[in-house]
Amino acid sequence: MKRQPIGSRRRTKRIFRASAALMLALALLGVAYYRIVAAQKDAPGELRVEVDILPGESAKVIDVMTRALVPVVIYGNPSVAAADLRPASVAVAGAPPTKQAKGQLRAELKDLNHDGRDDLLITVAAVSLRVSDGDNRITVTATTRDGRRVSGTTQVRIVHARHFNTGIVETNGMVFSNTAPITINDSASPPTAATPYPSNVTVSGLTGNLISMTVTLTNLSHTFPDDIDVLLVGPTGANALLMSDVGGNTPASNITLTFDDNAAASLPDDGPLVSGTFKPTNIGTGDTFPTPAPVPTGNTLLSIFDGTNPNGTWQLYVVDDNQNNAGTIASGWSLNILTAPQTCNTANIDINDSATPPTVASPYPSQIAISGLSGDVAKVTVDLRGLSHTFTDDIDILLVGPTGATAVIMSDAGGSWPIFNLNLTFDDNAATALSDNSHLTSGT
Repeated sequence: MKRQPIGSRRRTKRIFRASAALMLALALLGVAYYRIVAAQKDAPGELRVEVDILPGESAKVIDVMTRALVPVVIYGNPSVAAADLRPASVAVAGAPPTKQAKGQLRAELKDLNHDGRDDLLITVAAVSLRVSDGDNRITVTATTRDGRRVSGTTQVRIVHARHFNTGIVETNGMVFSNTAPITINDSASPPTAATPYPSNVTVSGLTGNLISMTVTLTNLSHTFPDDIDVLLVGPTGANALLMSDVGGNTPASNITLTFDDNAAASLPDDGPLVSGTFKPTNIGTGDTFPTPAPVPTGNTLLSIFDGTNPNGTWQLYVVDDNQNNAGTIASGWSLNILTAPQTCNTANIDINDSATPPTVASPYPSQIAISGLSGDVAKVTVDLRGLSHTFTDDIDILLVGPTGATAVIMSDAGGSWPIFNLNLTFDDNAATALSDNSHLTSGT
């Protein structure tokens, strides 16, 4: 909260040239549910909706090992008509809607609460929910057909949750620090850059690609924490907003904040701020940082850095975005980075066409042999390099591990758009899923 002023299609032969890279990382497998339908405080520009998981069931409990699909409802209200929502845009604790056998989304309009308005009912896969064992507050988001964002929350209990890197970084990561203080300056013409701007941490000597990380600000003080905006920029130029417009007007004194995508809670909008581990949190939009900082993408997830080479200079840009208050990060900041090796099969895979689909690729399967690793697999990411196809929606890809466990990593995505020479990385911690109908681009 800020102060003032302060058609039918013709099949053609598709050739897919790709080399598959399978990156082994670490992030444990492991779900349960309980419920509270809640109306939440929305970020500026968002519309409030009421949501429910397992509608019609009194016990809001999900055992991920026994329940494959999870129904979720977004209730229509006077401000948001369910028919105006884009089903493909729905995300439930990071999980996208599932599809039927012919590629259609499992989504329908019906009046579930009998209030005379249609509601949107969709289904997600239990294993795709980014949750932990026990009670979880679940956020459901979507966009309307005219581009407005809606969100709602509910609470459920999870049993046998699939874990996403929880606890891994703290025990196995390498820590890199800059303990020099950062002065959060004030001026009459905000946003005001801190000193130094940026504060840098140099990472070197790591092998493999980044698979998980946390960031810690040590001994943070400020007389009006809501003014603080913090942007992290990696060696590749990727960036994430760690905090913006949080903490309200309650002064913070010598607190230590650790940012972790897998934290249980976000930072509070109205405060007070206390020491602990939190999700990177951005309240609202429109944050600006003076040069030489890049323009923020709006992303807050540290997983934006997954799969990148962590070696190089990391930059922390801190600004005060209003007048009359100042602060300091007295003991600087640190990165805790976990990497993992990458194993590749660079041979081409041809995606063939025939009059009797489904048609297998050549080779079928493409294989990677893994050896010499100790411990259990905690995370796997998959890279496809140089992916081309004339009708992307036709591609289905199944990954099978040494134990026989399987995961469909791509199916019926990208619509009718052709693609050429894309590089795709599949990661449970990615910010988004592949689009159903939009033109695919390289990314994670």
